[in-house]
Amino acid sequence: MEEKDREGCLRSMRQASAMFYRAAVTAGNHAFIEFTGLMNEYINLCEAAHAAGIDFTCANKHNEHLPWEDHHKQYLNEKLECIYGVTFKIDEPAGESATSPGSPALATSEDLIIARQHIEADHTRGRDWECTCVACSRARAADATLEVGVRFDRVKQLEGLLAAVREGDL
Repeated sequence: MEEKDREGCLRSMRQASAMFYRAAVTAGNHAFIEFTGLMNEYINLCEAAHAAGIDFTCANKHNEHLPWEDHHKQYLNEKLECIYGVTFKIDEPAGESATSPGSPALATSEDLIIARQHIEADHTRGRDWECTCVACSRARAADATLEVGVRFDRVKQLEGLLAAVREGDL
């Protein structure tokens, strides 16, 4: 695909993901909403490939690959855990979880942003924050003494800071 066509493709992919997210929230199934994260991460990888001059529309198992780093695997594993309840190591046999429930870990700003999205989704459905994914578990542990509303405000602040860092403003 030509470069200018790929740019339009990326815009269309973002629009499709946003439409899916809105529809998924109304369905009221938290795990289903998580597929938006999978789509957005794929789009992020495609954008990185496009910036590197790679035709992402041909990147797959059989051709050139998308640019890939460990943090992409970690994020996708979190999404898979939110959806299916397990994460996988690339070299582990199927059925063995790469995470052990209850293992302590520090919450990252990404964890807090993911937790904010999950809080919003549960709130939209009129429910308390119920998600037990790794990101939400870490966020709960980091702010165990805070009320959900306070967590939500704090995460919104962190989300703004992370966006500024990503855009190079900080």
